[in-house]
Amino acid sequence: MSVEGGGFFSVDSLRGVWVLLLDSEPAGLRSLTQVLEYCGALVTGVQTPEQALQVMRQVKPDILVASVSAGEQEAVDLIRRVRAFKPEDGGVMPAIAIVPSPEIAEERMRTRGFGGYLAKPVDPWRLCRLVSNLTMPR
Repeated sequence: MSVEGGGFFSVDSLRGVWVLLLDSEPAGLRSLTQVLEYCGALVTGVQTPEQALQVMRQVKPDILVASVSAGEQEAVDLIRRVRAFKPEDGGVMPAIAIVPSPEIAEERMRTRGFGGYLAKPVDPWRLCRLVSNLTMPR
């Protein structure tokens, strides 16, 4: 699911949403953490898929946001391993892929287990809106 439209997304709109954020680039991890925290999310940031799995073994975040860089296979392997967890252990948690370019199609990310995607550079408000759409009860 891509998110159309830009614009401001309100402060505290993600209050209580726990985001597990994976980005191997420290600058990307910092900036995405700041955006999500600005919108009220609780963020646990990690730089490797192994760290993400370790966090998931200890707690159950509400959503996984994974930056898919040149090493797309790492993110694909991670989501495959997450989907192998029991539902009560996070196996069905929503997941968002942040892809390096818009040419990586939505269907491609969906078939790999992600419920949504955004292309870099990430519009901060679209990210918060997508996290909200995938985690808030309807």
